[in-house]
Amino acid sequence: MNWQNNMNKENSAIIIFTKNPVEGHVKTRLIPEWGTEGALHLYKDILKKTIESVKQSEIDHIYIYCTPDLENPYLQFCSRQYEIDLVLQRGSNLGERMNNAFVEILNQYSHAIIVGCDCPELNSQDINIANEKLKNEFDIVIGPAEDGGYYLIGMHEPHPEVFENINWGCDSVLDDTRNHISSNDLKSFELEQKWDLDMPDDVHRYFRSRSST
Repeated sequence: MNWQNNMNKENSAIIIFTKNPVEGHVKTRLIPEWGTEGALHLYKDILKKTIESVKQSEIDHIYIYCTPDLENPYLQFCSRQYEIDLVLQRGSNLGERMNNAFVEILNQYSHAIIVGCDCPELNSQDINIANEKLKNEFDIVIGPAEDGGYYLIGMHEPHPEVFENINWGCDSVLDDTRNHISSNDLKSFELEQKWDLDMPDDVHRYFRSRSST
């Protein structure tokens, strides 16, 4: 990673969290209807859309945090194409990996935002609003998802307690996170609720949304 030391301490950074796009290992709940190739194509499509939305935001410093390694050809292509550094996620679960990413990035930047690559509705305005709220003294910004998780989280200093004791595979992630925020007296702002592309019905919803734009 090309750390830029104190030059960026008053700036913001955005982190795109992704799994390496590998056939049969991404969007597995779509495979019964769309097959391994179709699920992979959809994952790459949403990832590309996410990157382009992020690039259109007011934040210039962008990183792709991926797992399990840095060798994926598609991510290497995206890194070159969009001039974004690839960084390896560190941690045994999603919460640890997000917290570690915040610790690393907030050592160099004043604010940081993590977005997933599952939300087709994510746009540059969401990111700009989140960034502005963080500058206006909110401790945390959350983008709630319809499925009970979230598609965006931003902080201006690490808060590991927000990620502790959460079952990342269930629909209580958002509620548990809200409880952690409240119990630690953190000031939070929530963006508009959006939907993630996870289930077969979501794919049809995605195609409908694309045809209407």
